[in-house]
Amino acid sequence: GTQNLRTYASHASTRFNQKRGFWFEVPQLQEAISWDGHALSRSPSRENRRDVFLAITNSASTDEGGFFGLTDLLTKRERAATLTKLLATRAHTCPIPVTMDSRRLDALEQDPDHGWGPSSQLMQVRTCQDDSLAPLKVPQGTLKCLTKAQVMVDQGLLEATGEALKNLKVSPSCSIAYLLSAHLQRVKQGKSYTWKEREAYSIVNWVQDGVLIQSENLDQDSGFCSVGLFLSAEGLATDLGSFRLLESPERTRRLKTAKSLLYQDFEHNGASQINLVKMTEKNLKDSKSARNTFLALGVVALPFAFFQGLMFAGGAIFMHYINESNSGYREEQIRRGVQNLKTRLRKAKGFG
Repeated sequence: GTQNLRTYASHASTRFNQKRGFWFEVPQLQEAISWDGHALSRSPSRENRRDVFLAITNSASTDEGGFFGLTDLLTKRERAATLTKLLATRAHTCPIPVTMDSRRLDALEQDPDHGWGPSSQLMQVRTCQDDSLAPLKVPQGTLKCLTKAQVMVDQGLLEATGEALKNLKVSPSCSIAYLLSAHLQRVKQGKSYTWKEREAYSIVNWVQDGVLIQSENLDQDSGFCSVGLFLSAEGLATDLGSFRLLESPERTRRLKTAKSLLYQDFEHNGASQINLVKMTEKNLKDSKSARNTFLALGVVALPFAFFQGLMFAGGAIFMHYINESNSGYREEQIRRGVQNLKTRLRKAKGFG
């Protein structure tokens, strides 16, 4: 729509002032506009373009090579990193494709708080419908970015949720969407790494013109499991200076309706697709594999180094005992976390 074009025009204008080149196309127009840092020009548009398209270079016409070109290279990388972080934080709700350095960003699972992240493990994505709420367009890349090479994922939890997420279908438009996440952080423990649980708040994310314009806490208590709720802010008044939403009866009504809709859906379906049994089986399988490896090393070492062999065998038994206890602990922890979240959402749906 017009607002989306204004957003693109704003980005293009910023790059224009920074003398960074860009290419801008609008569907069904025969010509595209390009800027090389010095002059604007028109070029034939690409055929079959279905979406508004804006490509921006990280180079500026005023850039100088510096020391063997390293200064210019570092500047470009800094610009790319800054823009990627901004887009990943604010534009993962965009209903049109957004790609940065070959990385797909227009996907709800790219949400930094409840998608895949250093302290967030995505468990479920759901959408709900209520005709009294403004429609929310679901990003086209949703459920297409279920793996992120730069983010470590707990393999047991991925085993419990991966198949359901891959087979899940979401409608292109809904009233609310939400992500259910468990909060685990990979920390170093001695010479190895382990997953440490942490707590986080559930969050309401307001989306306007495909951009996340404001986030606020959904509940008053944090927990091991939480949700990220997305709903439309279309038609709501915003402050001209901060672009934050203004308080209004309509905003209050939408938030209250969205909370109630979220609670009803989560009460019946929120964790139904999480196969915790598969997670426990995966953890036990990995535990047995590690145990067998240590036992094999112990048996091989015994004839040559008796004490070292005993140490390997003892380590295998101890490792198996610890991992067997932890596998059941994680399953119970998620069950308790989901139940605790239901209680918090029940309390929260009366607020706002």
